[in-house]
Amino acid sequence: MPRKPPAIIYIIKCKNPAIKGCYVGSTLNFKTRYNTHKQDSINSKRLLYEYIRLTGGFKKWTMEPLAFVPNWRSGKDYREIEKTFIEMYKPFYNQNIPNRTLNDWKKENKERIAIHNNTWKAKNPEKYKKYRVDYARKNKEKMKKTTNEYYKKNRERILELNNYKMTCVCGCKISRFHLKNGKHKYSLRHHNNLLEKLKEGREKLKSNNLNINPLI
Repeated sequence: MPRKPPAIIYIIKCKNPAIKGCYVGSTLNFKTRYNTHKQDSINSKRLLYEYIRLTGGFKKWTMEPLAFVPNWRSGKDYREIEKTFIEMYKPFYNQNIPNRTLNDWKKENKERIAIHNNTWKAKNPEKYKKYRVDYARKNKEKMKKTTNEYYKKNRERILELNNYKMTCVCGCKISRFHLKNGKHKYSLRHHNNLLEKLKEGREKLKSNNLNINPLI
C-alpha cells in the first residue's frame, strides 16, 4: 500500500502587513495547490481572488505552510486541524470551513457579503438592473408577501418615518412620504414657490458687488 503524503495546512496573506485579511487551507501537494491559487487569482470571481487582483496580483501575496499532518487516516482528520487554524487566525476570505454549512457562513458574514455585493453592483450597473427586473418578474407574489409581512411587523415605525416633516427645496414643510411619493412636486404651489425663490436669487445676483450678470 503506497504511503500517504503528509497533509499541509497553509495560509495565504499579503506581503504588505498593512493589508489585512488572509486565507487558510489544506492540501496534499503544496506546489500544485500554489499554482492553482495563482491561476485562479487571474480570473476567478471568488472574493479572495478579486481582492488579490485589487491589491496588485498574486506576486504581492505569499503562501506559507502552517503545519504538517503526517499520520492522517481520512481527509476528516487534517480538515479538523485546518479548522483549528481557521478559528485561530479568523481568516477573512474562508467561505468553506470544515463542518460548516453555507447558511452558517452567510449568517456569520452578512457585512462581508454586503460589501462584495455593493462592489459588484457598482461595477455592473446594467447587469444589476436586468437582474432586478428579472427577479421582480419571477418572484412577484413572493415579494408582495414579504412586503406585507414586513409592513405588519413594522407598521408603527413605517408610519412614524412617513409622517416625519421635511422641508422641500421650494420651502414647504411636508411629510416624508408625500415628499418622496406624493403629488407635491407636481403641484402649482411647489411650482410657484420655486419661481419666487429663483426671482429672489436673481435679484440678489444683480445687487452683488462682483458684477455678476445672471442669465435668468
